[in-house]
Amino acid sequence: MVDECGLDLYVTRGFASVTYLQEAAEFVRDDGRPTFVYVLTDFDPSGLSIAETVERELVARSWPTEVTVKRLAVNRQQIDLYGLPTRPTKTTDARARRFEREHGTGSVELDAIPPDVLRDLVRGNIERHMDGRKLSLLKLAETEEREGLRNLFGGAS
Repeated sequence: MVDECGLDLYVTRGFASVTYLQEAAEFVRDDGRPTFVYVLTDFDPSGLSIAETVERELVARSWPTEVTVKRLAVNRQQIDLYGLPTRPTKTTDARARRFEREHGTGSVELDAIPPDVLRDLVRGNIERHMDGRKLSLLKLAETEEREGLRNLFGGAS
């Protein structure tokens, strides 16, 4: 989906290194356009801290280019809406007590959100920034591509 929209995807496991964030910031600065960054993390002390760190570092390192960072998932509303399974919060994390005081007990992994829900969430947020005409053309091309694949594989059976 990200490729379809001509966007870049940066993936990390855990905290992003300073080098990784610096490279992303340089890309944003070189591009020069206002940039929206969507962060998806586990709902746990580290996940919330990762989102805060990405926002702080990217905004500072991308200056003067405007960067808006939004954490899309996982949040309490999604946990309740989809009945996502919780796990005990790791008590070895120094941020655990504060997390549980502010958010209650139980952490949730990003993987708990069904892939189609996650895809729709990301797509919906990306599409808010797209030109309506370009978006319509993209959706038309996607529909035609699906029909072509259906015909190709449907004819093979």
